[in-house]
Amino acid sequence: MKLGSKEIDITPPIPIFLGGYGDRSNPGNNIEEPLKARAYVFSDDDFKMALLTAEILLLSRKQVNQIKKRIAKLTDLNVDDIIISTTHTHSGPSIRSFGIDSIKTESKYDLELERPDKKYIGWLQKALAGALLMAEQDLEEVDMGEIFGEINGIGKNRRDPDLPVDNEIQVLSFIRNDDSVKGVLINYACHPTVLSAENLSITSDFPGLAIKYVKKQFPEAVVGFLNGAAGNVSTRFTRRKQSHQEAKRMGLILAGQVLNLLGQIKYHSVSKGSLKSKKVEFSVDFKNYPSITEIEEEISIWQKKLKNLKTKKADHSETRIATTGLQGAKLQKIFAGAVNQLPKKAEINVWKIANVGLLSIPGEMFSELGREIKDNSPFEQTIIAGYSNGHLGYIPDKESYKKGGYETLSTPLAIGFGEKIVEIANEELNLIYRGRLK
Repeated sequence: MKLGSKEIDITPPIPIFLGGYGDRSNPGNNIEEPLKARAYVFSDDDFKMALLTAEILLLSRKQVNQIKKRIAKLTDLNVDDIIISTTHTHSGPSIRSFGIDSIKTESKYDLELERPDKKYIGWLQKALAGALLMAEQDLEEVDMGEIFGEINGIGKNRRDPDLPVDNEIQVLSFIRNDDSVKGVLINYACHPTVLSAENLSITSDFPGLAIKYVKKQFPEAVVGFLNGAAGNVSTRFTRRKQSHQEAKRMGLILAGQVLNLLGQIKYHSVSKGSLKSKKVEFSVDFKNYPSITEIEEEISIWQKKLKNLKTKKADHSETRIATTGLQGAKLQKIFAGAVNQLPKKAEINVWKIANVGLLSIPGEMFSELGREIKDNSPFEQTIIAGYSNGHLGYIPDKESYKKGGYETLSTPLAIGFGEKIVEIANEELNLIYRGRLK
């Protein structure tokens, strides 16, 4: 197998509005850590497939398709064999609006309608396509190693810290003939939200800082991060404070386990025909929204709850749950009048890289669903790449809808849609594992 890889800088100019929090009122005014994108092209001579991972919040399917069209013009790559993923940092530039590129609404509560910089977005699309062009020109023979383990101290269920989450960390590494490391991919599921809405400095948060520490040991390697099924997983109950120093501490935790696993990894050659890719398109199921009166009643309930918590000076984590619940209820009001503008189709991409399965998910899948996919996968190691090839919003499991809150209120997706994706994913992983691409 051959691998081509390239890292580029995608840091925007300052000032620029940041994405990820609806309660930011001012644009970003500083660069704490530059933002990067990493491109990988996998080839066995007869076939190529490509992966991009960018340190931004998210991309819509429309934006992804625009980037893919550029890539197709520049390279030999087929658009169906490309995955474009984002790390989901909440301290990067505002790119778009919650799954759609424009919402016509009279609401004054325009969460995530943060005046994206169209010139930067245009430049970004060209830059990401160019990164894959350079990666394609960098193909070298490599051996591959894959390994997984557990990590603690970073992510927990952000609604209830006592509920289990998927704490698996997965690492893929690729070495040249001289044993030097050419590329590394890290997969772990957690919201990069160490920094709060008060932060106005650009940073990739803890995943990017982990990469920085790993690269100190492997300076020539292109090291990328793929976020997983992180819809209900964050640092809310593990971070000690919301500061850049804390992001560095959590980055060190992640980097330490990555380096530990890399020290144990065993490499092997990848035979011809061991790379496979399939795109699966399916319809999106949306909510039947309640009446505006009912939604406004929900908003009022959250407002009262938040006011009471602030009055009694409740714990920050408890207050944050109520704050996001209120945001979700207000978002529900916006989406109730905008469902017809949402994309009716979505896609997952299923890959086989030797003995590893990789699945792209177009949104923020809940940990329970991600774990179900992994548990039923025929591959010993299955990587879930969330925030990839589009963004439908939160993808909760059925049980989580009963509990309510920000994620289930703000998502436009119908109850059971997450389980639908799991069913499709399990079928396609089994097919590709057996070498069948129906």
